[in-house]
Amino acid sequence: MAKLVKILLCVKPFVFRLPEFVILGEFKLFAADTAQQSLADLFNKTVDPCDDLYGHVCADSSVMRSIVKDRNWAFFRDAVDVLDVNRTHSFQRIVNAIVTETQKGEYQQDRCRFEHMEIEESDFRNRSKDYKIGYAFGQLIAFGRFGNRTNVKVFREVQTATSKYYVMEAAHTITVNSIKDIKNDFVRGIFRGHYDQFPELKVGQNPGYESFSYEDLKAADFKKAIMSKTYWETEKKQLKEIASNLTNTHYIYSALMWHMFAGYGNVLLAHTMYSHEDKFNPGLTNDLEELGKDVLREIRDHVMNASWMAKYLRDETVAYLDRSNVIIGVEKKYRNLTLLKEMMDVYDKEFDRVEVGDLCELEMLSRAHGLARHRLIHFHKSSLMVPSVIYHYEYTIAKRDIFRVGSASIVSHEDVMIHIYICLKQVFPGFVYTLKNNMPTAFKYGSVAWAIAQQIFTLLGITDANPFWLRHLERATLAKEFQDQLKCYTDFYETNQFCLKDLGCPSGKLKADVGFSDVEAARIAFSIFRRREYARNGTDDGVSREALMSPSASSYTEEQWFFLGQQFFSCQFMPLEVEHKIMVGNPRPRPQIRTNAIAQQMASFTKAFGCKKGQRNYVTEKQCALYAPENMEEDRNSDNVTPFMVISEGGSQTAMPSSCSLHLFIPLYMMICAYALVQES
Repeated sequence: MAKLVKILLCVKPFVFRLPEFVILGEFKLFAADTAQQSLADLFNKTVDPCDDLYGHVCADSSVMRSIVKDRNWAFFRDAVDVLDVNRTHSFQRIVNAIVTETQKGEYQQDRCRFEHMEIEESDFRNRSKDYKIGYAFGQLIAFGRFGNRTNVKVFREVQTATSKYYVMEAAHTITVNSIKDIKNDFVRGIFRGHYDQFPELKVGQNPGYESFSYEDLKAADFKKAIMSKTYWETEKKQLKEIASNLTNTHYIYSALMWHMFAGYGNVLLAHTMYSHEDKFNPGLTNDLEELGKDVLREIRDHVMNASWMAKYLRDETVAYLDRSNVIIGVEKKYRNLTLLKEMMDVYDKEFDRVEVGDLCELEMLSRAHGLARHRLIHFHKSSLMVPSVIYHYEYTIAKRDIFRVGSASIVSHEDVMIHIYICLKQVFPGFVYTLKNNMPTAFKYGSVAWAIAQQIFTLLGITDANPFWLRHLERATLAKEFQDQLKCYTDFYETNQFCLKDLGCPSGKLKADVGFSDVEAARIAFSIFRRREYARNGTDDGVSREALMSPSASSYTEEQWFFLGQQFFSCQFMPLEVEHKIMVGNPRPRPQIRTNAIAQQMASFTKAFGCKKGQRNYVTEKQCALYAPENMEEDRNSDNVTPFMVISEGGSQTAMPSSCSLHLFIPLYMMICAYALVQES
């Protein structure tokens, strides 16, 4: 008999902190007469990109530092400015409850932790209490209590008339047809505690039309999570910051980015965006969706041309790519004001069940939020964070990030193994909003296209550091070509040039996975950019039709803006000790060398900037390439390319002909939304 094992990938841990713009306060980047200064004017022209792309773009000036700090939250700030014109009753209740919470003592907060629940620490010393513990755990999951403090998921799948219910942490191994057949008391309690909050589902009352799949979990393993303090107890400082800044709308609305209220906040943000299209330009997502499809197609073609892989391995990888889905902004279903209003009403109705002035009002409101979110998911209105529907919380769509979740189903029958992997990626509106102004076309490719491709390649990792969820990868690693490229990336990322002063050097094996994804994704994105733009323009001069002219930016071509934009989105200014921590303990290369490393692996960079042998970012003699090689012979020769002009402090800059120029003419307060993957992958 076939056995189904479902595996779910975990997403990046997320601990919310007040946004940088909140901590720093309001910052006006420029006076009115200089508000349209171009980004190019802020670059450090004394540093040649061929020597240090980071040093050229991420100029260590007070203005650039402020932009880098401020760039993350433009969508959120602008949405809040609209939202607060007519503040919702539910949100005002949340604010009032926060103020009240800050006035409570420790004893009062502790009392609210398990208000109206039956659970005590002593229960964990008695196995006969496993059902009771599980019941409380199921309730708390329904309330959305934990955030990322536990990976246990409780969810259901509906297939025509059949409902399948799951409780699992990593992979379920047992399936039964009724709750009473669940032998694990703790797990049976989780099922009951969770679904008793939604009696309208009538779980356990449909024999023959429901099944229950679960992992054999133990209550003792979850004692710490179950008995842990609430967010209100551990993060009282944040509550006080909001209560002390009630006139600052950006402070108080940051509560909608906490996981306890993010679902409601996401609906409000989306409703604001689509009810004010003239301000937020959500139609931009249509172009970017085509870009995402292009990325998948391009990677698919490269996999099909990977001659080192057996055909059946290529076919499996392509099948995975065909099942992958990229959501830009919010899914099309939710670009509907009527549906968004209905979702708001569900939250409002649940909030209204909480008594005004309740001694535990903030805790009760957060529970109501969790119940409303799960109710929307159970009754097919779902969540604006589509990839997170199996989780008991969601991220804010205001973040500058791409959210990724994958699931793998493994069906085994005798010796036949069928592996099905599905990956969902969602580019948050907070990231898309960066491009709402007339950004250079190259920026879209250097940021969005590269970011999507990078996430896909991350799932085709080149080392054994990450689990190989695709069965074929385990076999593909045995190929000589795979081993050669693994060594190539490992050797490249541990070269001395990436060392940090006197603080040591990175481990090539640690950096190889993200490095491989960075490089091959950049090649994919640049390939799409050149093909689409040259086909559209009918020219090979690197200038897009919408390019605006300005002397301040005239030294840059469209191709150069691809790399400049990619670097801008990864600018970070950090203390040396933080750099060192990233170098030795994080799989991503530190920001100061990440894009430089990509440049060295791309002959297209050498050609675009006219780099010369001996310069740091001149294309390396040995280019690593597993799926996405470049045309090395064509692009490596840069002798006929005009080198980038480096000017001394106070010197004049020699401008290139206007036919090869591009202007990034944009108010700098909009330069806000660097891509989190660049910083957090």
